[in-house]
Amino acid sequence: MNEWMYYGLIAALFISLKDLLVTSLIKKYNYIDLVITSNIIIFIFTIIYLIYSKQKINKIEIKDIFKMILEIFLIYLIINPSIYKSIKKSTNTGNAKGIINLNSAITFILAIIFFNSEKNYRNMVIMISIIILSLLLK
Repeated sequence: MNEWMYYGLIAALFISLKDLLVTSLIKKYNYIDLVITSNIIIFIFTIIYLIYSKQKINKIEIKDIFKMILEIFLIYLIINPSIYKSIKKSTNTGNAKGIINLNSAITFILAIIFFNSEKNYRNMVIMISIIILSLLLK
């Protein structure tokens, strides 16, 4: 198994655990309360990390800062609220995440289209099957 697969499986496991842990918070609190509290906690831990690790912060190019701002905009104004509402309104977190995780199949297909990635028809059939099966969740 390739090294990237191990990291992918580790990420999948911990994302799944995170989803299970956060479901009770999503059912209990509104999105803005969770975002503000999470960001305060992240800020505190970041400052503590910087103080104790004496990590030097490298300068980031202006064009990359704009990319980061766009990413933050997408995450906090579109992606996370959509995930929040999907989980909050579903009866089973797994069903919501089954649809949300279609992003993997969509990314695979878009990478082929936009980046001329290697076209492996077996993988394409698998991704299309995943999309169809995910859409059958109710």
